[in-house]
Amino acid sequence: MSKRPRLNDWYAPWWKQVPHGTAWDKVKGDLERTWNRPLQSFGERDAEKSVDVADSIKAVSEALKAVAETINETARNILQAAEDLKTHAHHAVDAPRRRWKDVEPAVRYGFGASLEYGNVFTRWDDTLDAKLATEWNEKETGEPFKEVEQWVQRGWHTKP
Repeated sequence: MSKRPRLNDWYAPWWKQVPHGTAWDKVKGDLERTWNRPLQSFGERDAEKSVDVADSIKAVSEALKAVAETINETARNILQAAEDLKTHAHHAVDAPRRRWKDVEPAVRYGFGASLEYGNVFTRWDDTLDAKLATEWNEKETGEPFKEVEQWVQRGWHTKP
């Protein structure tokens, strides 16, 4: 039986130092600082504040969605922004409980996947989700894709 790779040492089979690693090195520091900001702002004891913030963000997201549905085809961009906002609301809720070193592999994977597959998938959709879930779960990293999906999406939406 082969030994399961440590999550921090795992890279997708298509990952190459150039362009994936080089681009990742450029954005990693900013992502880590952004990730740790809620911990510095709220602290462990004030995690409920981040839940309040996330609830407010979710409410704004739902309101944006309702407005966008009454507008013509150009509203697609607004709907995508609302979905992205909801995705990042998860980050606000979970930030005090997860450390950067725990989520970095998933964020890195999503970032690299956007470089690798971004010309085929212009948006996050069910087909892309299934592809990335299959790749992630085949490596048996110890964390099922559904548990890291929000961080993979965060990496996907990060631009170099």
